[in-house]
Amino acid sequence: MEPGVVRTLVTIAAYLFSQSSGGVSPVATPSGGSGGARSVIGYYSEYYPGESRPYKALQNHAKTLTAIAPFAYYLDGNGNLSGTKPTRAIAAAKSSGLQVLALIHNFTRQNGFEGWVAHKMLSSPLARGRAVSRIVSLVRTTGYNGINLDLENVPARDRANYTAFIRELSQALRPAGI
Repeated sequence: MEPGVVRTLVTIAAYLFSQSSGGVSPVATPSGGSGGARSVIGYYSEYYPGESRPYKALQNHAKTLTAIAPFAYYLDGNGNLSGTKPTRAIAAAKSSGLQVLALIHNFTRQNGFEGWVAHKMLSSPLARGRAVSRIVSLVRTTGYNGINLDLENVPARDRANYTAFIRELSQALRPAGI
């Protein structure tokens, strides 16, 4: 998949909004509370540092969102995280009262979503443990409200390991209120 296609898919854009009336209207009523209201998450992605379009979209549509998930952190096969905290977007989201979720992914510009990376991490209890530790540390030290796990092209044979990873991650995040 081309990088521009991915940016188009994950950048806060018309995908979150209905264009049927000729204007932009929300697909859900954000409220953050219970009672049947839905959450609306804007996927925030900068193709290059400081790109203005996603930031402008965030500013223009913040009132229709409940959260953003910056596409910022790559999870490798050894359970390590790499990426850069999108400080400007986080500040804008928080000042608008939005939650911010750290989006954890297995995407590279060269190969797209790398299933073999997910397989390597999921099939190793040591790598899964490292990933859990790194994710918990990231959320605790950077002020994220939670995570959005976006591992794609996970091989079917990894179903049990993926379930174990989600269980391990949940058990580590819950005590921290995440």
